[in-house]
Amino acid sequence: MTLKEFRKYILRKLGSPVINVEIDDSQLNDAIDDAVQLFYESHYDGVNVEYIFLDVTADTQNYTLDSNVHDVIKILGSDSYNYADDPLLIKESFQYGFYFDNDLISTEIWRQNIQNTRNYYNREILFDFNSVSKNLHLLVNPEVDVSYALRVYQSELDLEDIYGDRWLKQYAVALAKKQWGGLNIGKYSGAALPGGAQFNYSDILAQAEGEIEKLEEQLEDRYSEPIDFEIA
Repeated sequence: MTLKEFRKYILRKLGSPVINVEIDDSQLNDAIDDAVQLFYESHYDGVNVEYIFLDVTADTQNYTLDSNVHDVIKILGSDSYNYADDPLLIKESFQYGFYFDNDLISTEIWRQNIQNTRNYYNREILFDFNSVSKNLHLLVNPEVDVSYALRVYQSELDLEDIYGDRWLKQYAVALAKKQWGGLNIGKYSGAALPGGAQFNYSDILAQAEGEIEKLEEQLEDRYSEPIDFEIA
């Protein structure tokens, strides 16, 4: 579904062309943008947890990430990912010039000592990330050129694929209904219609807000990723 088709879909759901839907193109686009943003931020189909590499230059603290990166969870220094993860860790012992004759107890003790050393000397890389500008700001000025691994939330779906999602369509319609039925036609409040009827925009506003609340609860209960308890 293209953006043009999506906009027509929303207008049809609001009653067009039978009803004159008084909503500006920019307002309709805002409703779609807000729905897509929430979809990316909270829907499990919106983003994936990925690792990307960032080449950091000495004395440079600001970097612009790709537009499909929606959040940075953690930054790992090179010491955190440059060792092979062998199940028995015998391979890693050879890298350091040690060999324990396949003694798993000695190997495990050696592994724990190495890990404790890493934990002591490795420092958490502090940063700020702006999800709108995609600017990553390192709070500590890097002294040398280095490569970091970034754990991020990244989207891989094209917008035309996202527009077909059932929850997203319902949420965009509800946002547009709130703008049109609850706010735009509020200017007619109290105005008499043929036959003596009056516009009751407050009922439409309450209906739209109820639909938005229900869909946001549905998003949290059914479509959100479980909390990621990361063990450092």
